[in-house]
Amino acid sequence: FFFQAEDGIRDPLWSRGLGDVYKRQLEYYNTMAGDGDMELDSEHAYSQDAEKLSRNISSVNNGNTSALNLYEATKLTYAGETPLTGGKYLHSKAFYGGIGADVQEMFSVNQMEKDETAFFASTTPYQPKDNVSPEDLIKKLKDAGRDTSEVEELMTANNAIYVPSHLIGLETKNSFNGTWGTDAKWHKIFYKDIKAHEMFTGTFEAEKTIKFHENPVPDKIHVPCEGIDCQGNLAAKLFF
Repeated sequence: FFFQAEDGIRDPLWSRGLGDVYKRQLEYYNTMAGDGDMELDSEHAYSQDAEKLSRNISSVNNGNTSALNLYEATKLTYAGETPLTGGKYLHSKAFYGGIGADVQEMFSVNQMEKDETAFFASTTPYQPKDNVSPEDLIKKLKDAGRDTSEVEELMTANNAIYVPSHLIGLETKNSFNGTWGTDAKWHKIFYKDIKAHEMFTGTFEAEKTIKFHENPVPDKIHVPCEGIDCQGNLAAKLFF
């Protein structure tokens, strides 16, 4: 039979970011179309309050329960003379307070068996452990710096579930006949530029995890003239 589906967040997901500010941090879509035999079992869940959406993901928090803003689990089987064509896209938008990373999957296959999970988290706990106020939580996170154990403790909610902000990723296990690939990118000007692209054509079995996870309070970026009068130094150079 002919099949076409499209799912996405056209108006990006509003989420409660650090500093108790609501920001549109996620752009997401998932689309596919084909004409063949297909079985599909999927779960799509979104929550502004991450504590209300808890799931287990093998590559996150050592497989223990984590609180998320988006969770998508898909089990799909397809076979047909007409290729099943589609893709998935997740983008954590830096302009709105995300980490500036995106993950994309593309495929055009005549046969596919896939077990896949996509996930995203960007908010601080709505009810922090020990009833810490949002303002105090931000201060404590900044003081914790790169102490990952302390950060994880602070990002654990009153219900003892860890909130792994800022996180975006994809886990997939699939076998296919056709073309399948992924793109992953994480870019911050003068800070980081990570790109990965893979595309396979033929009959393959693939198991892949793509995950970007950043400290909820980013490191301070030190400018070259820190500790001196940057503007005065620039004026002096121009004068001479």
